[in-house]
Amino acid sequence: MTIEHIHNGGTPSWSGVLPGEPRAYFLESGDGERSQAFDFLATVLLSGDETGGQFGVFTVVQPAGETIIAHTHSSVHEIFYVTEGAVRVFLEHPAGNQENRVLRPGDFCYVPANTLHAYRPEGKKTKFISACTGGFERFFHTLGNVTEARGEPGAFVTPTQEQLERAFSNYNTLPQYDQQWNE
Repeated sequence: MTIEHIHNGGTPSWSGVLPGEPRAYFLESGDGERSQAFDFLATVLLSGDETGGQFGVFTVVQPAGETIIAHTHSSVHEIFYVTEGAVRVFLEHPAGNQENRVLRPGDFCYVPANTLHAYRPEGKKTKFISACTGGFERFFHTLGNVTEARGEPGAFVTPTQEQLERAFSNYNTLPQYDQQWNE
């Protein structure tokens, strides 16, 4: 699925900033493929296109807010590395025991595929880097709206039911809307 297809015909100014093939490149702060859903700005820095499908890297910038929908990815591993603010990560291990921890700058969390998880930004401004199995980094383009915003999220974007269903389906993500977390 191309960015143009996701963006419904318009080409964002940053289209083509990622090389789309395995070759070296640099990005300046704020560069990358940007999209917004809810109250966060996701910026793709490296996609599966550049790594032969091995992994992708993106950042998320988000103010303190609600816990995102609990979910699992059937084939996606991901990490959280906080660079600013704080984020609480919730995990449910295969045996059913829950764990959560507040991550602050420099803290790290790994979430293997098929692990139920969610997060909640708790810093006034939270920024984290995520690496994931290649291809998943563009989940946010499907979930939200491709944007020209840089650095900070713009106005709140509520995904349509169709966007939610398409994002979950296309990226093998199973939401758990009724999940209760122990804190």
